[in-house]
Amino acid sequence: MTDDLHQSHLPVTTTSIPMPTHTSPVKQLQLAHRSHRILGVTGDPDAPGT
Repeated sequence: MTDDLHQSHLPVTTTSIPMPTHTSPVKQLQLAHRSHRILGVTGDPDAPGT
C-alpha cells in the first residue's frame, strides 16, 4: 500500500518540479549559485570564498 501511494505521489512531484524551473530560469541559476556557495563552505575547492 505504501508503494502504491509513493507511485501516485512520484508523478505529481516530478511534474511539479520542472514547471517552476522552466518558467523561472533565473531562480534555477540563483539556486545553483546558492548550492555552489554552500559547497564552498563545506570545502569545495571549485567554489569561491575558500
